[in-house]
Amino acid sequence: MKFSTLNLLFLIFFSSLLFSCDKNDIDPNNGGIVTDIDGNKYHTVTIGFQVWMVENLKTTRFRNGDPIPYINQLPKYGYGGYGYEVETTAGYCNYDDNDEIASKYGRLYNWFAVKDEREIAPEGWHIPTKDEWEELAAYAQANTQPNSSVAKDLAAKTDWVISTLPGTIGNDLSLNNSTGFTALPGGMLIINEYEGLRATTNWWCSDDSFDVIGDDVIPAAYYFRMDFGEYDYSRELKRRITTLDYSLSVRCLKD
Repeated sequence: MKFSTLNLLFLIFFSSLLFSCDKNDIDPNNGGIVTDIDGNKYHTVTIGFQVWMVENLKTTRFRNGDPIPYINQLPKYGYGGYGYEVETTAGYCNYDDNDEIASKYGRLYNWFAVKDEREIAPEGWHIPTKDEWEELAAYAQANTQPNSSVAKDLAAKTDWVISTLPGTIGNDLSLNNSTGFTALPGGMLIINEYEGLRATTNWWCSDDSFDVIGDDVIPAAYYFRMDFGEYDYSRELKRRITTLDYSLSVRCLKD
């Protein structure tokens, strides 16, 4: 029996349906695409034993579909005898209130969006802990390329401010990104001031923490920071910030 062209096309179409994967069912060895609840698509990359999103999170809704409020001004929390009030409203913003910037660098989220039980990461993904960031750092350290550094091996080849210091992120961008992590410098929001675009990137870790300043215990959290003029980020990983005054980027890790 002859096998017509029409039969062949039907077989190819049927096979593509049969073997197609769910948007979150990814072969981590070859990378893939993840789609969030807003329809934003993210590439993935395997680094060591971890699978990371290549882009920063952009969702405006929690995993269950609830909207995340847009909050572009954060209250300043005092300490040193003045105490502080705890704002518990989750929120996100776009750098400079500019959606075009957000489409490239991702949105900025406050701590309560990160910790909300409704979750901002897509199904099957989560916001990494500081230990998971340290695992990424350890892999980059063990596989650092010649004339490079841990930070350069994670940073994108574009968009960073130029540095004259050899081995820093901003020096010879062509040597960056041997891991495929593709870190872009998305900046941050501190109270009501945007800063650091093209110079720094700052991602939340999911760990709760505290700063003790005098007699005051200040809510804080770990974050992961990279700067165009630095060689590494491990020193910054241990630093604690006054959590309530910041909105930062989010990068997701596969469960």
